[in-house]
Amino acid sequence: MFKSLFLKKKELVEETLNFLDYEPKLRINTVKLPFGRYIILADGRSSRPRNPTSYIINTSKEVDEKGFAVRVAVKAIRCRRQSGENKLETFSDIEMPESFHQLFENIYFMTWGKYEADSEIIAFIAEHLYYEGVSLEEISQMLLMDASEINERYLKKG
Repeated sequence: MFKSLFLKKKELVEETLNFLDYEPKLRINTVKLPFGRYIILADGRSSRPRNPTSYIINTSKEVDEKGFAVRVAVKAIRCRRQSGENKLETFSDIEMPESFHQLFENIYFMTWGKYEADSEIIAFIAEHLYYEGVSLEEISQMLLMDASEINERYLKKG
């Protein structure tokens, strides 16, 4: 029973990540790590690669809800998108409603910079949208948008 529960959790994250990823899709590997994130970008050489070649799902982490799987997958995919050239506009680059300032300042403070903060913000937005009934197809398209477009399309609606 324990093994089937483990496989279910791994498959939940793997299926979500594979569905939301953009072309060309990266390889997905699974490794049990005693530390680190739920999903790690890898290139076989560095811990913060410029041109990742795979995702590593950390199977020691607990992920048992689809919404949370969406959040961790979105974060990894947005980090991938922002890792190379031609980065997208981030939330720290745009003017946000006053009610969002404290949230964004806290996220920015707890991360390595504006691109990681941006991926955290978009991950929380995606999870919320998923629970609101927005399709995974639409969420996958949102991952490749500039922050101002996400703000206009999803946040200004309320």
